[in-house]
Amino acid sequence: MNDADIAREELDRHFASSLAAATVALTEAQQRLDDWRRNGVSGREDAIGAWKLAASRALAAAQDGRDPQPEIDRAEAMRRWVEANGYWSAEDDLPADVEVALRKTARLARR
Repeated sequence: MNDADIAREELDRHFASSLAAATVALTEAQQRLDDWRRNGVSGREDAIGAWKLAASRALAAAQDGRDPQPEIDRAEAMRRWVEANGYWSAEDDLPADVEVALRKTARLARR
């Protein structure tokens, strides 16, 4: 077998492995979404992830030159919700992604 044949086989294995991992991740995400919609139950990771997403949307709005305040308000609503539901405590540090996104948003909004 020459190098090109080996490289093709290894790349096939790599892509097949990536596809299998993505398929498992998609199935797990779909299950968590279904659980949320059916039972209103989410895990800490998902709740914090939604908070991070809200903060990143605020940053994206500021970077696009749009008013980030509605998205900041949504990020704050998520903070209150994750705290009220026991996923986070006010004594804890903010998740780094949330803190960085909101700080950058504030800097951009002041410009």
